[in-house]
Amino acid sequence: MREVKRKVQTLRWDIRDIRDGKTYLPFAVREARLPFYKEQVKGSNGRKHRFYFESQKVKDDMLSSVQRRLRELEKIADIKSLNDSDSLLGLLWNYGPRLETRNNKSIGFVTDLVALHAFDSHSVIAVLDEQPYLVWMESTAGISGGEIIAGPMFVAGTSTAELRSGLPTAVTVLQEVTEENLEKAINQHFSDKLDNGPLIGGLADGYRMWNDNSGKYSVMAILLGVDGQNVRLKKKEDGKVISVPIRILSAADVRYIRN
Repeated sequence: MREVKRKVQTLRWDIRDIRDGKTYLPFAVREARLPFYKEQVKGSNGRKHRFYFESQKVKDDMLSSVQRRLRELEKIADIKSLNDSDSLLGLLWNYGPRLETRNNKSIGFVTDLVALHAFDSHSVIAVLDEQPYLVWMESTAGISGGEIIAGPMFVAGTSTAELRSGLPTAVTVLQEVTEENLEKAINQHFSDKLDNGPLIGGLADGYRMWNDNSGKYSVMAILLGVDGQNVRLKKKEDGKVISVPIRILSAADVRYIRN
């Protein structure tokens, strides 16, 4: 969480530097064999960086991406505890250890993966730290050149791809980690840690904290069943059975019911 808070401050600085960025690429970058959409040059005086972008659109897209990323991290910066599955999912879905691309079968987080082009419904050629990668995604619908891809990734080996130069080259394959698989892994983590049977919504005995979509009301209860548009819950405090409309529950609770 300390790293998240530091990252929030870094992104605020980045937004300032991006706004001052130039919409042309330096000659050395344009002459390079690899396709570049942006270049970041570390300044000699303090924290100041200089950004160069291939076009105004690339600059605007990156600024929007960083601003969106800042909002995501600000939301999770107030998490007080990681001892429940929902909090850990919220953190790891939006932040995590940096992806080690040279470590096959490893999982980590990327924040600056730049899409070059999608060539089928699941595959995207992208650049990270000036190196090309082949990225497998659940869907490439709406992906455009220059778009920033962020999220947890899995290093899935190597493959061959053709870049702008027309020459085939070996590239590392990254696979997008889905929220569903991440949630399963977190639940398994808590289950192994407790060593007390399968985890249900964060607690081994089946009870969990249920919240409404406003965040004002909550109750510790176990799910007894679904009755039409309502759920039947048994409160842990007094054993009373209550019926709650699904429509007023939090997104995490609705996802739990669906699973």
